Amino acid sequence: MQVFYIILFAICLFPWRLSANEVLPKSCHSVPLKETLLRLSADKRHLIFFHNLTDHDVWLANLKSQAWTTHIAPGDWAGFYAPKKVGYFKCVETKPRGEQQVSCKDVLAVCTTEVHRPKQNFKPMNQWVANFPAWEEAKGFLERKGWQFEKARG
Repeated sequence: MQVFYIILFAICLFPWRLSANEVLPKSCHSVPLKETLLRLSADKRHLIFFHNLTDHDVWLANLKSQAWTTHIAPGDWAGFYAPKKVGYFKCVETKPRGEQQVSCKDVLAVCTTEVHRPKQNFKPMNQWVANFPAWEEAKGFLERKGWQFEKARG
């Protein structure tokens, strides 16, 4: 009978664990992912944030430029500013036994938020702007660098 309760507890806990990882900040609007590759479109007033939902390293590799490739540690956030056309990214998951391309929708949560970019010492070009373990740390770092986030609605 004790085993039954342990199994029941595990079944109830498991769905909560999956959805807990995918909770996005109120000020960051979810971007639905439908394809294996991730397509980013340009918008001069938005930052795109990526949240690694896995317990493995994920590399986001741009198919056009290696300069737009980044590593996201398990559970970490990365922010990308894309005022110009970007194109497609592929997701590569790194495990102890090697690397493999995976569907981005299976390993990332993606959201976008409106911002005003810094006016001084900032070139409006495609670039990675933050890579941090927590959303609050990434947002705080960017605010200290002069980024102004739009207020959350609702």
